[in-house]
Formats: sequence, structure tokens, C-alpha cells
Amino acid sequence: MKLSERGSAIIMLFIAIALFGALAIAFMQGSRGNLGMIMDEADNAEATQSQDCTNTINMATKRLLAKGCGSLISSATDGSNTNAGAPTDGSCSIYHTNGGGVKPCIVVASAPADCTGLGAEHYNDSLTGHCYYRDETRTPTDAAAQASCASNGAYLATVTSAAEQTIIDNIFQNNMWYRLGGKDDVIEGEWRWAYGAESGQQFWQGSGGGSPVNGMYNNWTTGEPNNSGGNEHCQFIGYSGSTQWHDAKCTTDNPAGEGFMCEINGSP
Repeated sequence: MKLSERGSAIIMLFIAIALFGALAIAFMQGSRGNLGMIMDEADNAEATQSQDCTNTINMATKRLLAKGCGSLISSATDGSNTNAGAPTDGSCSIYHTNGGGVKPCIVVASAPADCTGLGAEHYNDSLTGHCYYRDETRTPTDAAAQASCASNGAYLATVTSAAEQTIIDNIFQNNMWYRLGGKDDVIEGEWRWAYGAESGQQFWQGSGGGSPVNGMYNNWTTGEPNNSGGNEHCQFIGYSGSTQWHDAKCTTDNPAGEGFMCEINGSP
């Protein structure tokens, strides 16, 4: 082989090695990218499952609170009741068919919600992991109130049990009205929670002579909701200083002003 031919062969060999190296690097980067995407999808799926599990447990806990279980609620995943003096039939157990009826699921551990420092007054509920606060900022619209709650990771409060109502009562200040999270702005008389884990859940059907849906908790003032003027589609407390519910316009000109009650959903 001539010297010139040998030099050309060596150059071609180096080119081949360089191309092979580039392809190998590209393949490895692509593999890492695909693996990263797979891991991201897995993380997102786990987070979604965890949130679904948390929401289910929270709703079951609220039902048990409404039944009067209080501190007797048991969270043993085998459905047993570990609290002395509690009903032995599992009726105060989150995971028993006679109680909350929740199937064991996995929740990624996180701290209970903390409303310390938010609003004019707050309450942190260690039992459910939720917290609540009263904001006295005058908000003429439901959207503005919800936006303010959302800026703190909260939503307009959903009151689904007597225990939750008691919390709202305790942080209530009777100098104005306060917005809650119920609305019937889509279909008149179909009162649904608009925010939080219960978003879309109907809790009341009809006017003041209506009825709760599936035994859901309600605390309407006598004769309410009444859709006075044909445009009252948002839920409030504070009429005549009462913490019972009433309906009023979502965009309202009440001279007393409208504050709002916010809730943050943590983990039990």
C-alpha cells in the first residue's frame, strides 16, 4: 500500500470512529431523556394517586365528624377501632364499611395545613389536617374572594359537617357578611360546592323548602335560600349576625361589605 493510500485509510478510520462516538452519545442522551420522561410520568401518577387518596380520607373523616365520632375516629387500615370507649362495630373507623368505608390507599406524608398568620383569625384542625381563616377584606365579587384564597393555597370554605360549622362559628366576627364556597349559578336550586376536594358536589336541592342531597350537611337560615330578586346564586353567612347560611348576589353591593372564609386542605 502506498503511503498516500495508508494516510487516507487512517483518516477514514478516524472519521468512522468519530461518527460512531457521536451516534453513541446521541443514543445515550436520548435514552436518558426517555428515562427522565418515564420517571416524571411515574412521579405525576404517584402524586395524583396520593391526592385522590387524601381527598377520599378527608371526605370520610368529615362524614364521621358529622356523625359525632369526634376524637373516637380510628384510622387503623385494618378497619379496627383503636379508641377505648368507641363503638366496636367500626362505625367510627375511616377504613370500616360501617364507618368511612375507605379502602386502604397510600398517602405521601405531608404536614397538616397551617393557616397561622393568614387573615384576621384562623384555626388549624390537627384531626383533619385542614385549616381555616377569616379574611375581612371587602370583596364585591365571588371571583375576587376565591382569587385571594387561592393566593394562599386555599379556597372558599366548604362546610360539610356540624364540626366544620362549629369551627366557622368560632372564627366568625358579626360585623359583616362572609362568603362560603357554595353556588347555584349553573342551575337554579342545585347548590354545589364550587371549590376544594368537594368541587362539583351537590349538597342541596331547591329553595328554602328544599332538601339536602344524600343527607349532606346544611345550615340554611329559615326560608333560605330564596333567590330574592332572581339573582342570588352565592352562599354567605352573617345576615343579622347569624352564622347560618343565606344566599345573595355573587356580585353584591351589601353596604356592610363582604369578607370571606378560606380553607386549606392538608393531610390528616
